[in-house]
Amino acid sequence: MRITTPGVYEMTAAEYHADPCPAPSLSASMAGVLLSRSPLHAWHAHPKLNPTWKPSPSSTAQEEGTALHALILEKRDAVVVIDAPNYQKKAAQEARDQARAMGLIPILADRWEELRAVPLAVRRQLGAHQAKAAFTNGRPEVALIWQEETRAGTIWCRSLIDWLPNDPRGFIDDLKTVASSAEPDGWGMTAAKGGVPIQAAFNMRGSSTLRGVPCPGVRFVVVERDAPHALSVCQCGPELIALGRQKMEAAMELWALCLRDNAWSGYPPFVAHIDAPNHVSMQWEERQLREEQIRDWRGSSPLVTQSATPWA
Repeated sequence: MRITTPGVYEMTAAEYHADPCPAPSLSASMAGVLLSRSPLHAWHAHPKLNPTWKPSPSSTAQEEGTALHALILEKRDAVVVIDAPNYQKKAAQEARDQARAMGLIPILADRWEELRAVPLAVRRQLGAHQAKAAFTNGRPEVALIWQEETRAGTIWCRSLIDWLPNDPRGFIDDLKTVASSAEPDGWGMTAAKGGVPIQAAFNMRGSSTLRGVPCPGVRFVVVERDAPHALSVCQCGPELIALGRQKMEAAMELWALCLRDNAWSGYPPFVAHIDAPNHVSMQWEERQLREEQIRDWRGSSPLVTQSATPWA
């Protein structure tokens, strides 16, 4: 699939990740690589820049997450149930590989029985939630393709949206399935350190640019893959939104510069000065203090002799 004009498009995940834009485009995940690692890593991970690029094989956990997306977003036809307890036998492996080759999601039968209960649990919990309108009155899994003007030139950007509301003034809904806990504080700390702020910034910028109305934000519906499939709904606060926007704009400027000059540098080409973080220094100081206290205590305590047999 090839896109020539900005817009909102329906496409498969494979088509999206292969980059359908006329020129190498910047996504939230690519911006994360660009900022957290280097332009060289971004070049290596980009399908339009690296001539040897191949899509990464999906793990079982990733396929389960993708299957849950399909089920919760009412796209059941994307899932193929493999009638086997595991992938040890050749027949099961062939059925799995055939499903993947067709762009479908293979799920083992035993795990399928557990996963297909998740959408009901999600709908039941959302029905009693403040965000009960999540995943309603909208379109699932659409790609936003737009252009940005930077100091180094015009670039293409893209963002894959789990649920785009029909009302451009509505919240974008993003589904996160986790193998651990969906508890808001715990998930929020992990999300803040990861790519969630940049993802929210890209989603909001793409929607606002293409639909002509400021997007109010992104709601992250976080669902536990294992029973009882508890969920939480999280939204970035003002500081996190500002941080995501700053990172997004910095990535856009750097991306445009790399594309213009065709220069994809790695880590800094000079000797880097590293030092102990504050917490490491504090831990050592506390250890020294404890050792000093122990020495003082031993010096003020009477000599204690120990029997050769501890029970004597």
